[in-house]
Amino acid sequence: MNTDLNTFDSQERLIKSSLSRIAVDTSNITANVLEAVSEHKQRSTRRVRRGLTLVAAIVAVMAITTTALAATGGFDWIMQRINPTFSEVIEPVMIYTEDQGIRMTVIGAQTFDNRAVVYISLQDVSGENRIARHGGIGMGLFFHDAIDEVYPSDIFYEDSAIMAPLFVGGTSVRMIYFDEAANTAYFELAMTVTDGSISNSLIINNTCVEFDRVFIDAEPAGISLANLETPNILDATLGYYVNSSRGWDEHSLFGSTIEMLEPGRFAELPNYTDNHWVSNIGVIDGNLHVQTIGHSDGSRFGGSGVSFELLRADGEVIHFSDMIFATADENFNLTSTSGIFDGNGKMLHVTEFIFDVDVENLSDYTLVFYGSISSGIEGDWTIQVDTSDTSTQIITIIEEHYVTGHTVEFITVNPIGIQVRGSFPAYWTMDAHELLTAYIETTDGIVELRQSGGFYSEAREAPEATGGVFTINFDAESLIYVESVTAVVINGVRIEIS
Repeated sequence: MNTDLNTFDSQERLIKSSLSRIAVDTSNITANVLEAVSEHKQRSTRRVRRGLTLVAAIVAVMAITTTALAATGGFDWIMQRINPTFSEVIEPVMIYTEDQGIRMTVIGAQTFDNRAVVYISLQDVSGENRIARHGGIGMGLFFHDAIDEVYPSDIFYEDSAIMAPLFVGGTSVRMIYFDEAANTAYFELAMTVTDGSISNSLIINNTCVEFDRVFIDAEPAGISLANLETPNILDATLGYYVNSSRGWDEHSLFGSTIEMLEPGRFAELPNYTDNHWVSNIGVIDGNLHVQTIGHSDGSRFGGSGVSFELLRADGEVIHFSDMIFATADENFNLTSTSGIFDGNGKMLHVTEFIFDVDVENLSDYTLVFYGSISSGIEGDWTIQVDTSDTSTQIITIIEEHYVTGHTVEFITVNPIGIQVRGSFPAYWTMDAHELLTAYIETTDGIVELRQSGGFYSEAREAPEATGGVFTINFDAESLIYVESVTAVVINGVRIEIS
């Protein structure tokens, strides 16, 4: 059940929050009642003591109420307290739902064309104070029925009634304030869909809450690099289920054969979860290879993927020079992801780190690893949010402009960011200097933008002749007052607002 805080006055909000945070131990109620009855005759001699007890109780309630005020202040109070970037354009919502002792409140929200920004809070109302500063929403957050209108050129969505995961198209979820006294974390959620516009009616569904995340930083792997045995090696073909970081940059490597370590189980990682381990280690062609395997055990929490570095005795840090990525079945045979899912087997993620070091003196190095371990709880927190029409706050530019390898054809500007869409030519390979950067010119100055996601897609038919299309999203570093916008500048090309 969802509760609308807007229907409560300030006193009702305090009472509701205070009661929800009081944990009652019912195991001693009967004994306490019997004891009170037996002492009934002595109450006149204890009148002063009871009076003092009542004063103490009032002080305790006042303390609880003060904490509750911090957690349940009205929309304006919360906006002033956390001072989010886009507070001026956010509409109050103030609806919450509870599950597993966690209250999720949608404080405010707004949608602009293909974008939505939502402010929510997570509060532990069980009294256990389980939410920590490194806690979060986890990977269980979805916007249902988010796509309201699909652009004609859309090549992905054929039905507007779809469920769009939060991370589709480029999004950010960041904690913007943590109230330790009330054990409440406040988050800004910014969603951008790649094609189409977002409905004014959103159903926000969260299925897990991450309480905390412990980060592992340069932990010794406990493996001696001196006198490593010759490892088992296999030949693999670079393709759809075996790839390398170097292969992504050099398309000519596609289909070529590389040597990699044979997956297995070489050693456990100290002080880490058992669903990640060192699979194999050894020297191939004068380079040190360290292979790790990770798999999902069905839980959304636990250890994340790990990475490795080498530390030399003099303090020098050696980073890996290349990586190999692959998938394997539970028998350590390399296979495609679809093949594993078809057989309902366990999918193992294989990652191999390659170090260009002096392999004749590996005893001079210490292998260390990095990772993180999360804890949390699963549940169901669902709230529907309705926002007003904001079409008058959107600028649309339909013009062709050539910008370093891109043909920009369509731009939308709204108070929280912009989207740039267009095409690229056949046989085009993007160089580093051709990455798109942008900012907004206004009558009051410059609004900086940061790229927040998007896609490049080759044409379905004859890509060698027609090239493809792209969509790039940019988030605003500060609020864009659309009535003051004079131009959009992309890689130095100034596109005026007519």
